[in-house]
Amino acid sequence: MTGLDYTRADLDTRSRFAVTKEQSQRLITALVANQPIAGAVLISTCNRTELYVSIPDDAPTDLSPTALLCEMVEQDYTACQGYFVERENDLAISHLSRVAAGLDSQILGDDQIITQTREALELARELGTADSYLETFFRQAISAAKAIKTNVIMKALGAASVPLETIKTLKTLTAFAGKKAVVIGNGVIGRSVAELLINEGVSVTVTLRQYHRGAVQVPAGAATIGYIDRYQAIDGADIVVSATTSNHYTLRTDELTNLISKPHIIIDLAVPRDVEPTIDDLGEVRLLTVDDIAAESQQLSAESLATVAAIIDEHANKYLAWKKNKEALAGLELSQPTDVSDSTPGNVTRVTPPEKGRQMRISAVGLGPGNPEYMAPRARQAILESDCVVGYISYLRLIPDLLTGKQTIATGMRSETKRCQAAIDEALKGQQVCVVCSGDAGVYGMAGLLFELAEGHPELEIEVVPGITAATAAAAVLGSPLTNDFAVISLSDLLTPWDVIAKRLEAAAAADLVLCLYNPQSHKRDDYLRRACDILLRHKPPDTNCGYVRNAFRGEASESQLCTLDRLAGEPVDMLTTVIVGNSDTRVTSGKLVTARGYRL
Repeated sequence: MTGLDYTRADLDTRSRFAVTKEQSQRLITALVANQPIAGAVLISTCNRTELYVSIPDDAPTDLSPTALLCEMVEQDYTACQGYFVERENDLAISHLSRVAAGLDSQILGDDQIITQTREALELARELGTADSYLETFFRQAISAAKAIKTNVIMKALGAASVPLETIKTLKTLTAFAGKKAVVIGNGVIGRSVAELLINEGVSVTVTLRQYHRGAVQVPAGAATIGYIDRYQAIDGADIVVSATTSNHYTLRTDELTNLISKPHIIIDLAVPRDVEPTIDDLGEVRLLTVDDIAAESQQLSAESLATVAAIIDEHANKYLAWKKNKEALAGLELSQPTDVSDSTPGNVTRVTPPEKGRQMRISAVGLGPGNPEYMAPRARQAILESDCVVGYISYLRLIPDLLTGKQTIATGMRSETKRCQAAIDEALKGQQVCVVCSGDAGVYGMAGLLFELAEGHPELEIEVVPGITAATAAAAVLGSPLTNDFAVISLSDLLTPWDVIAKRLEAAAAADLVLCLYNPQSHKRDDYLRRACDILLRHKPPDTNCGYVRNAFRGEASESQLCTLDRLAGEPVDMLTTVIVGNSDTRVTSGKLVTARGYRL
């Protein structure tokens, strides 16, 4: 990665590298398309601009992320490289963890940067520029940042943000009683400033763009005026705050000069600048920038800093362990692999084994979470006894030591029917076949499909070997949330219509069941967890205790988090995550999620 921030570049220099969301969409899409990189994520805030790239091993060794960023924003690399610092691997993830936690912001502990970091990742996901390395890298950094915010910053410093510091700064300059303010910009920062000013008793007017699309959120108690008429509202106002993503000045010196009653204080929270700097020369107007309103230097104690370092090390090591494991799996050569992803069941290319005259049998085997320690002994034995092992390629890569000398048939996602038909074809030839699934083969697995496809073959024996499910594995990581009645629901609508899923969620929530949600979110279904939470909140209070686990029991790649139902929709979950929503008796005890069974204590 490469980046510049307020410690190495002043406001005007940072402005040259600042980009809006719309610009970022165009720039990183073009970057990945035209450069020898596998992925890119761009973070641009008032404090910094940083580019994170995933560079393949075969890329040119002299490829510089700083040069790429300079080229993206049309700045001279030679003249600007001194502003930047480049980092990679553990240093990069440690840096991003600190950034997302607000430790490296001008306002120590800034609450908004973790959201901005997550939004940068989400944008890259939408554009298809976040490969698995960047995805895992950012997830671990954001998890570390959340832990730092919860366990260190909130306890030591409390809440902090640009809007809060803006109000603190204004309080040192003027009394709020009877004052009028105009806020230019109705984005997150502008709305927050307006709400805080209203809470202080200030009369606030917010500007709105006439071409704004969709629903407009205006702070309660605020008046509104069209952006084009902003100078009418400013004439006679005491305070003006501008916080937009405009590519031109929202306030110009010549226009302000013509006002009868100029504002006493103007605060420009934008990068690049919203307000023409020469306004400060008018004398009767005091102009402050985002750099001016930064809080006085605060410091964490040595004990807090040690906790921060431990949290960052933990998550950095998880990422590095995941990276090492992924690269090892990438080099795995499965013996005699056959890919049937694009084949029809009747035309599968296979390795023909010798006739053995044994009973025709298929074992549908649940591998459990993926860690060999948690695989059932019978599952391991069934794989070892087989001649042919069939499965999704990622599952086969979990058991390389069990595949030596065996025929393997691998498929990609959404080729389940072809996979199972290929297994039946091999079994009917006399092969001992094993179909492997994650978790339990009978829980959202291949066992049911095998029985359906083999219905016309009574001579074919199908054995189902159970495994630890994602639900029970996640529950064990979180504590004991499934101690009482619970329901398991998949949010994937590939095989079940969403309206059916919604009815099941509604019924389970109304019955006060603990809920275990599989497949909570994917790149294409990025709002399904939010939709599910909206349904659950009709029946469950916002403070219902919840938790989620990603890669349960998969060594260093495993991660978990507790939260409440009102925050669940915003958590970083994906297809490798299992979510558990508690019932009215679910509590957090000693850091664990526990549902009471009803015993008298």
